[in-house]
Amino acid sequence: MTILRHAATIRLDPDALASKRQYRKADYRPLQIFYNEKCFQVHVMQEYAIKALKENIQTAQALVNDYFHEPAGTFKQRWFRGRFAELEEAVLPTPTGASPAV
Repeated sequence: MTILRHAATIRLDPDALASKRQYRKADYRPLQIFYNEKCFQVHVMQEYAIKALKENIQTAQALVNDYFHEPAGTFKQRWFRGRFAELEEAVLPTPTGASPAV
């Protein structure tokens, strides 16, 4: 599986630069949203791989279909019910030979 990461465009606030003010937490919010979405996408790709390997390809394809056609809340409820905290964590590689947690 290949994971492609699209670059984020970061724009510095010219007023903040001109006044040499410190960046505030709110200034970083768009970047946080970007990285949260990327983390979620990696979880979805991992879930796809697990479904394809441990269950069947039809289940994995249903996950992909729902990802692109269902609202985010509906998708998360169907495929990650009871595991929402997991979506906030970074995806770690599985040790060689070990099965990913399901």
